[in-house]
Amino acid sequence: MPTVVLITGTSSGLGKALAEYLYKEGYRVYGASRRPHPATPYPTLVMDVTDAASVEAAVEALMEREARIDVLVNNAGIGLAGPLEYLQMTNVKQVFDTNVFGVIRVCQAVLPIMRRQGEGRIINIGSIGGEFGLPFRGAYSATKAALAILSDSLRLETRPFGIQSTTVLAGDMATAINDHRLKDTRPDDTAYAHTFEAVYAAIDHHVAHGLSAEEAARRMEPLLRRKHLRSRYAIGPKGQVLSVWLKKILPAAWMERILESYAKPVYLPD
Repeated sequence: MPTVVLITGTSSGLGKALAEYLYKEGYRVYGASRRPHPATPYPTLVMDVTDAASVEAAVEALMEREARIDVLVNNAGIGLAGPLEYLQMTNVKQVFDTNVFGVIRVCQAVLPIMRRQGEGRIINIGSIGGEFGLPFRGAYSATKAALAILSDSLRLETRPFGIQSTTVLAGDMATAINDHRLKDTRPDDTAYAHTFEAVYAAIDHHVAHGLSAEEAARRMEPLLRRKHLRSRYAIGPKGQVLSVWLKKILPAAWMERILESYAKPVYLPD
């Protein structure tokens, strides 16, 4: 029997690439996003992760067709960049509602199904940025840090029911994520503007030269088959993956200086 996989946020980027790759590998894939998909070889669902009723309706529609869900990939997410001093709370709430609360909503809809089955896997797409306090991406990084901790708790709570969960710490990927990221700035900003625009340009550069979504999908597929899942897997450019391990062994002050190097040419003292 083919493994039934539900992936959120499949309209573009990693979610789309993962859905297409898993479908080609013989998985029974269901892609979910806020708007109807263009024609795809796999079934799709309309799901807004910020709306509990929408989540429940999509999961019910999937269950009517398959009667089970073997794997849930919580991929839907949104970015936010800007000086914390200027972030609009409406944007901060939107990012947390999608990246954190949205994952909780989908898990709450799927977990009873997996418990009845006595098995299941939940793969939460976090970020390497969630391991650090990245300049001008504090709110986004905070959502991904929260997601990883929630995933750790979920591992312990659901292990007795045969359910495994993990967090994929995703690095920069060459996708259209830049087109959807929220950007909070002020036209009269004289305090942060120069530094922020330099850092923002660096963000765009790293994304444009990041790991391809197709390669990331290929690296993720074994997680659906591995007997025992670790709590975290880092997937991305080699240097970014290495930074996750360096954080574990280097003094905190050293890692902070590495992160400060993004902004040092503009305003940080020597």
